[in-house]
Amino acid sequence: MMRRVLAAALGLTLTLTAAVWLVRAGGAPAAEVRDMLQPPGCPSPCWAGIRPGETPAQTARDLLSAHPWVGAARGTRAIAFGWSGRQPDVIDARREAVMVMRDDHVHYVALPTRIPLGEVLALLGMPRRVSWTFDQMARKHYSLGYPHLHLEVFFVMDSCRLKYRQMLTLWTTLYWSDLVMSPQDSPPTARDLLRC
Repeated sequence: MMRRVLAAALGLTLTLTAAVWLVRAGGAPAAEVRDMLQPPGCPSPCWAGIRPGETPAQTARDLLSAHPWVGAARGTRAIAFGWSGRQPDVIDARREAVMVMRDDHVHYVALPTRIPLGEVLALLGMPRRVSWTFDQMARKHYSLGYPHLHLEVFFVMDSCRLKYRQMLTLWTTLYWSDLVMSPQDSPPTARDLLRC
């Protein structure tokens, strides 16, 4: 019995390792992804020097308007912004990002990326919280929580028929927030990601 368990564990480990390697082989440079997930010199939660819960609204608006990656922006309390064409390839330029204010400070920043889920898992490890919902079109919306970074990673799975290695290639949206997330009672596993 123990041999079967060890063989299954080894098989799962090798499969996950191979899948992450395949994702990395076709993905963005690891340093670019790491700097997006955990910006150097700016403790998380942080994007572009904007720290949810700390950065005043006007300072954040000024930082956003001066940022070379940011194109047109609209709104005051909820600011949707596009891209200038000078953003790195890890940004999903087809979608707008959002920055929301609360109590005259930044509440959260949501950034659409082309960072595959496998890259996130390779750099940050398994999340401390996993949740999901279904929309009206039966797509599964995942939220992976990294409370120590005030970061949630979202992705959408159109079909429950995806294999795990296909799931690792799905693009993610990064969500930095001033909210304190609590981890799950028991640490999530790869099985939690595969439930449909």
